[in-house]
Amino acid sequence: MAGPCRDFDETLAIMRDRRKNMNIAVCYFSGTGNTAYVAKMIAKRLSEGSAQCSCNSIEEPGCLEAMQNANTIVIGYPVYGSCIPRIMREFLDKNLEIFKNKSVSVFATQFLFSGDGAALAGRRLKRAGASIICLRHFRMPNNLCGLRIYPVRNNSIKDKRLIQKTEKKTGNFCAEILAGKGRRQGNNLISTGLGFLLQRALFSIGEQQYAEAIRFNAEACTRCGLCVRTCPTANLHLAEPSESLPISNDGRCTLCYRCINNCPERAISFFSNRQPESQYIPVWKHNALRIKTNNV
Repeated sequence: MAGPCRDFDETLAIMRDRRKNMNIAVCYFSGTGNTAYVAKMIAKRLSEGSAQCSCNSIEEPGCLEAMQNANTIVIGYPVYGSCIPRIMREFLDKNLEIFKNKSVSVFATQFLFSGDGAALAGRRLKRAGASIICLRHFRMPNNLCGLRIYPVRNNSIKDKRLIQKTEKKTGNFCAEILAGKGRRQGNNLISTGLGFLLQRALFSIGEQQYAEAIRFNAEACTRCGLCVRTCPTANLHLAEPSESLPISNDGRCTLCYRCINNCPERAISFFSNRQPESQYIPVWKHNALRIKTNNV
């Protein structure tokens, strides 16, 4: 009996030492808050697992430095049409050298289905010399306001249950990262084929057209400039007062829906000038409201 106990203790000691030596950078892109919520939860759990961990949006200046100093990188992004968002694709391609000889895990957030959403970046980074540990998909509430077939249902019971399931799954994902070995979800021919045939083939063809399909309601817009200030690709600009539309679009939209969901006048939409009936409220705001209410 003594032998197996010593082996187990030695294994635990090795795992503890490994975790102490892990410097993990969680880097993500989030349009409306879903991916940010998951990324911060992952970073929190990795830190609780005795690993040194940072968490940054790719829009933040400290993100690249954190990745350069890390020996393990976790990449996260939402999936659009079974594709990596344009802003994240460009970020990865510009910084591929950073991933060489590093352990990398990827997670993708989605509303319904993406096929090989996380594996897309996994394959990209493996070609750059990264060692891929695990790939995972996490379902989050619908944030695409204006879709009649899938209306936004803020803080609904169904969404709460969905978030609870995702929170539980992040624990397994973190355990695999700390162990250095995990499941590679979507990294197979069936998932790749379904992702391509059901969404990516069509989306890839029309992505630039979609990027130019953002609409502004001139009567509702107050020219507050919130959309201009918060656009992750600096795609939007306040137009001259003499112009017919209040905001100009450079065609670099990454389709994140941030401006549409944040506009205080609901003056922004895709494809039509019809104002959205409701806007998505990020999960963290619901939690903040609940905590505030409980403390009253």
